[in-house]
This record gives sequence, structure tokens and C-alpha cells, in this order.
Amino acid sequence: MSDSDLLVALAPVLRVLGDLGVRHFVGGSIASSAHGVARASVDADVVAEIGPAHVQAFVAALGDEYYVPEERVRDAVTRRSSFNLIHLGTMLKVDVFVSRDRPFDRRAFERSGPASIESEGATLPVSSAEDIVVAKLEWYRKGGETSERQWADVQGVLRATGASSTWPTCGRAHSSWESAICWTALSRKPAGPGPELAANPPRGATRLAGTSRVAPGRPAGP
Repeated sequence: MSDSDLLVALAPVLRVLGDLGVRHFVGGSIASSAHGVARASVDADVVAEIGPAHVQAFVAALGDEYYVPEERVRDAVTRRSSFNLIHLGTMLKVDVFVSRDRPFDRRAFERSGPASIESEGATLPVSSAEDIVVAKLEWYRKGGETSERQWADVQGVLRATGASSTWPTCGRAHSSWESAICWTALSRKPAGPGPELAANPPRGATRLAGTSRVAPGRPAGP
């Protein structure tokens, strides 16, 4: 499987979402690669503001090229969760994450933008570096802070971007939820400017006694 195959599987999905006027961006390993972190992937991740009114047209437009289970799409849209599509030509999977419409999610669309995938000469709408970090830290936290893969991705994006666009997310605390995720997970291990994080927890967070870990204040909730 090559990057070209992945883009072949992804491009029609992005085109249809655009045709339907649905805001979307690419996340996951493809977005990380666009920000300078190369990692092999066997699927593609898309975040989209797809709603019930879009489902029928979305499924119809992709039905000839993909396995698209309409009931699962409708269920995911209703629950604001995720569904996947199988591209029949490559048998690669495209995961579509329905926006949860939290303040963070809405800001993520505003911060996303076009980025070049140099190996393929393609330009795609991708998540910002800071939102990749926060999203990966959310998954990392949900998994009990045990996934070395998620942690490695976070460190990779920080190193590749020089942390210039990422650390302000923690420092300016868009919400107590974002701040809690960011500070709790990032204080687990040093990653570039990590010591400054441990030394300067956000308001509402307290450093755990005898460690560099930070215990968040009560988050507002996703």
C-alpha cells in the first residue's frame, strides 16, 4: 500500500463532502505527515460536520466506489460518533468522525487549512498542528495514558513544528476541558518544552505532590 493508494481512497470522499457544502478536514497520520511527521498508515481519518440532511446524498454519491453502510452512517451522524467507508478499488478504509460540535471542535474547523503532501504533490485540508496534539491527547487520556503510539505522535508533531503553534493551546486554555487534557498528559514525560509545562500549570490545576504530574481542575466536559 502506497501513499498514492491512500489518496485515491480519500479524494472522492473529500470531493463529495465539498460538493455537499460540509465542512471537513483530514486528521490522523496524513495530517501529521503534512506537518512533518512521517508515519505509515493503512487508513485515512476525516472530521466532518455532516448532518442527517446530508446522509442520503452522501451515500448515493459514493455508493459505486465504496462499501457505504447507510444505516451505520445515519447512526453515527445521530450519535455524533464515527463510521467507516471501504474503497472498493484499493480496499482501504476511510474513517469519518462526525463533529461533536463542542467549542473545541468548532475552533478546529476554523484553524484547519490547506497543506501540501509533498510525496504526492497533493494539497488537502488538514487539521492544525495544535489541534492534532489536543485530539491525540484526548485519545491518549481516554485510553488510560498507556498508548505509546499516541504519545510518540504527540512528541513527533511537537518536534516537527518546534511547538510554536501547539503550546499556546495549553497556555491560553480555550476551555478547562482542553486545558485539562493538555496539561495532564503533556506533564507525563518531557517533550521539548515540557519542563515549562510542569512548572506552570493552568489556573484550576494543581501539581501532584512529589511529581511533575499535574492534576486538572474539574473539566467543563466535552
